[in-house]
Amino acid sequence: MKANKFMLVALFAGALAMVSCDEKPVNPPIIDDGGDDTEVVLEEAPALEAPGAGKVTIAVRAPKGTCNGLVAVGAATNEDGTDDWNPGAKSKPFAKVEGTETWHQITLPANPGMAVKVIAINEQGNADWGTQWGMNVEGEDPNVIIIEGDGALDNSENNGEVKLKELSENTVVYVDVVAWKSEPCVPKNEAGKATFVVTVPAETPATAMVSVTGSFTDNAWTPGAYTLTRQENGTYTGEFEVPAAFEYKYIIGAEGTDWSWDYEEVVSGNRQMVLDLKANDTVEAWKAIPGVTE
Repeated sequence: MKANKFMLVALFAGALAMVSCDEKPVNPPIIDDGGDDTEVVLEEAPALEAPGAGKVTIAVRAPKGTCNGLVAVGAATNEDGTDDWNPGAKSKPFAKVEGTETWHQITLPANPGMAVKVIAINEQGNADWGTQWGMNVEGEDPNVIIIEGDGALDNSENNGEVKLKELSENTVVYVDVVAWKSEPCVPKNEAGKATFVVTVPAETPATAMVSVTGSFTDNAWTPGAYTLTRQENGTYTGEFEVPAAFEYKYIIGAEGTDWSWDYEEVVSGNRQMVLDLKANDTVEAWKAIPGVTE
């Protein structure tokens, strides 16, 4: 299978060599060797018309996990040459390129000194710096790549955050975003029977009640309603019907006691059920253990 992959890439390379200079090159496939021999072919860049004098069009190929569109921010991006560094305003939205699944475009004034960042709108409809396009860190594969067109990428600030600069008027620049700084939209599970396997901290008493609390249809977020069974290896397991887009925490202690949850989730929010409904988790530390820690 490996040999076939290398042959496929070689054939694409040969095909590219025969493309005339007047034709837009086909983007070569990216081979995802994640163990299942999956081949992923990125969508080819669309042919967009130049925007005319004083304008520049930026076309962005967005990665999987982009659900609510993109916005642009940056220096000298307003018509009067002033800056717009407020992603929350969403004042410069991209438009989906007609006939494509992953390409988005925006036309901006080609002002001197302009610099652009692209931010994905998250599933709550908000845009902030946490979902800007990914970092370009020296020595690592870049997350933002210019495929075609005039422009340069500057990643000299904030540990690799990327700005698109040196843009020319009456041109189109095509940019591939491999990943966002953080996922703007997380795929949600379908409803069904879910299994839970959780490894708990060593100091958890063998007699402790450990349960799952979450967005169940019945007894939602009720401690002790969905108890897990302790196994000989110290893990706790259970199987329950869960709704779509299920979120949950692990609980130690029954309702009416000083119950607590896994401390990591106190900081970062609820856990999201995995798509295959087979949760295999680790609780690094409880917020407290009833009768042991407070």
